[in-house]
Amino acid sequence: MMTGKIFAVAASALLVFGCAKQEPSLGFVKVEKIDGRWMFISPDGRPFRSRGMDWANYDGFRDAKTGRSLYREANDAKYAGDKARWSADAAAQMKSWGFNSIGGGHTEELRVQGLYFASGVPINTFARSGTNVAERSIGPKFPNVFHPEWEKFCDEQARKWCPPMAENRMLIGWFISNELHWWGSGKGEWKFGLFGDAARLPDSHCAKRALLDFCGGTTNVGAEVKTAFVKHCAERYFSVACAAVRRYDPNHLIMGCRFMGWEGGAIPEVWEVAAKYCDVISFNQYPRFTNGVIRVRKEPFTDAIARLDGWTGGKPLFISEWSFLAKDSGLPCEKGAGHVFRTQDERAEAVSAFLSTIDPHPSIVGHNFFMWVDMPAGGLKSGAVGENGNYGLVNSAGEPYRQVVEAFRRRFSGRSTIE
Repeated sequence: MMTGKIFAVAASALLVFGCAKQEPSLGFVKVEKIDGRWMFISPDGRPFRSRGMDWANYDGFRDAKTGRSLYREANDAKYAGDKARWSADAAAQMKSWGFNSIGGGHTEELRVQGLYFASGVPINTFARSGTNVAERSIGPKFPNVFHPEWEKFCDEQARKWCPPMAENRMLIGWFISNELHWWGSGKGEWKFGLFGDAARLPDSHCAKRALLDFCGGTTNVGAEVKTAFVKHCAERYFSVACAAVRRYDPNHLIMGCRFMGWEGGAIPEVWEVAAKYCDVISFNQYPRFTNGVIRVRKEPFTDAIARLDGWTGGKPLFISEWSFLAKDSGLPCEKGAGHVFRTQDERAEAVSAFLSTIDPHPSIVGHNFFMWVDMPAGGLKSGAVGENGNYGLVNSAGEPYRQVVEAFRRRFSGRSTIE
C-alpha cells in the first residue's frame, strides 16, 4: 500500500545513520536453505527469520481533515522531540513483543537499536522524475522500461542510495519498488495490461516501437505473444534495476519489488523473471481469516504459497506487508486493504492464525507487519490518500493494543531478538 511518493520518502530517511564503523571481519546478511528451510544468516553466521515492523515512525501520520498528527503530538509531549530516546523505547517494546527488524518508513534513529532493516531504492519513481510527461510511463506507476533514459535513471538511483549503506551489517537488503502496476491501466484482460497500454500509444512512442519490434510489426497477436511481451517488460525491468543495485552494493540481498499480492500482483511469467534476478521475492498480502483458515480470496493461503513456490522455482519469499484491523479502535477502517473485525480480540485471533500459518512454511523467510501506529481518523493526507484504518500495534496516544501485542508475544515467546 505504500505509494511511490511515500516509498521515496521512506528511502530518503535511510541515508543518515547507516555508516557507523563496524567489525570488518563480519560478513553481511545472506540467505541460505538449511535442512530444507530458507533462513537469513546474520553477519556472524546465525540463522534467523525476519519478523519486521513497518512504519515505526516518531512522526506518525498527518490527518487529511485536521492537518494534525496526534501521535507526533503525544511523542512531543513525552519526548520533547528527542527521537533517539523515543527510538530506544520503541525498539525495546518491539523486541519484547518478538520483533527483530524494521521495514519501510521508520525513524532513522531506530537503526542503531539492534534491529535489522531493509531499505529501498525508489526506482519506481522513474515515471514521476525529470519532465514527468506521459512518455515516461506505460500506464500508472509502471516505468517505461523502453525509454532511452531508463538505464541511466536506474544507475543514478542506485548510485545515490546504495553506497552509503553498502557496508552496513544490519541492512538485510534492497527493495527495488512497491506494488508496480504490471496489469497496466486498462480494464478487461488485466494480465496483458502492459501490452494493452503500449498498443494504445502512438507509433512514434518508444514503448510502442518496442512492442512493434517484438511482435513483428503488428499488435494483432494472440495471448501467447502478449504474455511474452509482458515477460519482456519484466526482463527489462529486473535486469536493469538489479544490475544497477549490484553495481553499487555487491554485499546485500536484492529483496524484490513488493508485488501487490500473489493473486493480482503479476502473471506467473513475471514472478519467474523476478526470481531470475532477485535473491528474495517480496509481496504485500492482506488475507482474510474465515472459518478458522487464513485465506486469499477463497483459497487457503498455504495453497497460494505453494503456487508461488512453483512460479519462482522455490526462491525464498518475504511478505513485505500484512495486517488485520478492528472497528473497536474507534477508527472508520473504511479505506485500505485488510480484513476488518469487530474487536481487538478477533483481530488478535487472526494475527495468531496468520503467524501459525506462515511460520512453519519453509519458503517464508520473513514478514513485515503493517504497521506500528494507526492511521488518522480523517484519513491520510498524502501517499495512500484517505486510508483511515486500525493497522497499528499502538494507537495515536502510543498505547499498545494489548490483545494483539500479546498474540505476537505468545507466538514468539522464548525466542531471542535474533535467532
